Amino acid sequence: MNGATLNLALTGVGLHCPLGPTAAAACATMRAKLNRFEDLVFFDDAPYKYVGSFVPEITDVLPSLRAAALLDGALRDLTQSWPDPRLLDRIPMVLAIPDYGTNFERTVIDRLPRRPEMIVHGGSTTGLELLAEAARLLEHGSSHVLVCAADSRVTGRGLLALRESGRLRRQSAPQGVIPGEAAACVLVEPARPDTIHIAALGRGVEPATFANDLPLQAEGLTAAWRRALGAAQRELDDIDWHIADHGDESFFVKQHEMALTRLLTQSRPNIPRWQPTDFMGDVGTATGLVEIIWAAQAWARGYAPGAAALCSCSDAGGGRAAVIIARE
Repeated sequence: MNGATLNLALTGVGLHCPLGPTAAAACATMRAKLNRFEDLVFFDDAPYKYVGSFVPEITDVLPSLRAAALLDGALRDLTQSWPDPRLLDRIPMVLAIPDYGTNFERTVIDRLPRRPEMIVHGGSTTGLELLAEAARLLEHGSSHVLVCAADSRVTGRGLLALRESGRLRRQSAPQGVIPGEAAACVLVEPARPDTIHIAALGRGVEPATFANDLPLQAEGLTAAWRRALGAAQRELDDIDWHIADHGDESFFVKQHEMALTRLLTQSRPNIPRWQPTDFMGDVGTATGLVEIIWAAQAWARGYAPGAAALCSCSDAGGGRAAVIIARE
């Protein structure tokens, strides 16, 4: 798995999540360090109510219906900010969703205004990995590509997946993740001056997971960072801040610190780290695109810590992905 040069310009975003129905609203909420964590209707064995972050206006209980409603909101947000909404009907669309079975996929697709050219199932790294497919479609002549991802982890199926992986926050695991839900869309085109530049993608695999007893060495995240940085022709010292998908989980915090130690060549007192999970919970497949959208909003609103950001995701199964994004 080598790094891939993407050379994409980010020209439109859409987001729908518990923090707001638009990218601007949701990112303003995260900037203010506010969350929307509430008790769910599901109980642990204790009994102990699970806590989650959900969109109360969506009343459906099936994860497929929730994901479809979230996608509709994200697409509406993107359309409202794009000068030519009809363009979205003429360009390729690629979609990332969790692997919840064929019924889940069919329900989501049936409620979209059009069928995506590609549908990929996976975890938190999938949205970032789809950017490589977007770059390939642009190389083959498309003017733009719409990349979307959606997930809802606040339903029974989502909670069960987190619990089986040992990551769900509960009385016996106070550092576990809080489940959330979101849909995110980014519109990309070939790189051009004076835009947000999605420069490169790197991938890796971490042998140590929650399912085995191997010691954590951060091999996968280090490889993903190194490959993304290499493809972007940068060093980690050039990166102004990092947007990560983990919260307080000690496994992923330790992994992050180990990767920093291995790749930094100069002493730095602090690299700002933003964690969307702290405010909207774990949004699964949508995580990577949420990170990119937050960086874009930070540049648009003037509060970004610098000109270059590293976005990275770590899947519980071992997959790692990283993207270098910069304001050109």
